[in-house]
Amino acid sequence: MNYEVVFDVTKDGLRNWQIPLIPVVILILVAINYIRKKDVSRQAKYATLVGVILIVFQLAVSFYSIVWRYLEYSYKLKSGNYSVAEGYVSNFILHQEESMEGIESFSVEHHKFAYKENLLNFSFDYPGIIKDSVQVRIQYSNKYILKLEVAQKSLSAP
Repeated sequence: MNYEVVFDVTKDGLRNWQIPLIPVVILILVAINYIRKKDVSRQAKYATLVGVILIVFQLAVSFYSIVWRYLEYSYKLKSGNYSVAEGYVSNFILHQEESMEGIESFSVEHHKFAYKENLLNFSFDYPGIIKDSVQVRIQYSNKYILKLEVAQKSLSAP
């Protein structure tokens, strides 16, 4: 069976990493403008500077966590440290409950998977690709889909 790769953590896993940077850049620009004003007290300038430094530090820690997780999942895929589920999708459910909005779940050969579309995710989370009776091959570690391949005949089927 020929499969087409629709997700590979090493290529698709670190998408949208720049999104958290946008508000920080805006905050820094506003803070610099505020600090440069002459009518602002020295104490207010220091408080603003300390606040910006703390936010940048928090972002650095978050960014480190993001990159670390991406590297961990990429290493698992490249080193073969994963499990494989291959077969037809069954029990596909698109959850519509308010507490689970956007979550899809399904099974492949008695292995259960679930995901929610998320801008900052390092595992497969593209809604609409998985459906009942689609033949797939999934490389996964714990609950994270590292690589998803769909049988070519399943991609062309209606």
